Amino acid sequence: MNNLAKYRKNKGLLQKDVAHMLGIATNTYSCYETGTNEPSIAMLISLADIFDVSVDELLGRTSEPGIFDNARIEQPEILQLYE
Repeated sequence: MNNLAKYRKNKGLLQKDVAHMLGIATNTYSCYETGTNEPSIAMLISLADIFDVSVDELLGRTSEPGIFDNARIEQPEILQLYE
């Protein structure tokens, strides 16, 4: 959850600010940032709302194209290769 600290700092928030917004203890939120504990799905959604990002972004997933995105073969070509 390395992205949590980045997004929190970008918003100019302290750990205690985010913890207060979530209704949890500061040390609980700190454990999310360090990876000691993982937030629940509901907590991830709340964090994404606070930081105005998607849950995928929080988890380090991006919408950038992957290396295999342009490697698709159309179905007729697959059948032809198979035969």
